[in-house]
Amino acid sequence: MVEQGATHARYNGTTEAATAIIGRLIHQAPIYLAIQQELSQGKDITETSAGQAALTETEKQALELQQAQEEMRREAEQMAEQAARDAELLAQEYRRQQELLAEAQRAKEDLQRAMDEERQRLQASIAEIQVQLSTSAPRRRHDPCVIM
Repeated sequence: MVEQGATHARYNGTTEAATAIIGRLIHQAPIYLAIQQELSQGKDITETSAGQAALTETEKQALELQQAQEEMRREAEQMAEQAARDAELLAQEYRRQQELLAEAQRAKEDLQRAMDEERQRLQASIAEIQVQLSTSAPRRRHDPCVIM
């Protein structure tokens, strides 16, 4: 800034220091910033070079935000699709487990019926043997016993 003609002065709060600083400023030629010159020409702030640079930066940020939003939307769609696939797989697995459970229940019931039938058959056999034993005369054999 000094190379471009800027100077500095110390202000200590006194009227004399303020008068000295103002005296130096009065004798300097005014320097206008480019934005001041463009605004004095009647341009809108967005039409100035600074406004265009800021607008361009804002547009860049808006574009970046839009791209990030689009990427997030795509990721959300992919996640939703994956969740739907996972849900379908879980539903299929659940149905398969239910079928296996029903099949195991049927096998258990079939085995229980077979065991009940076998028990009834055995009980009938035992009853028949008991009837045979009770109707037949008791036969005892008296075999001589030889002891030597």
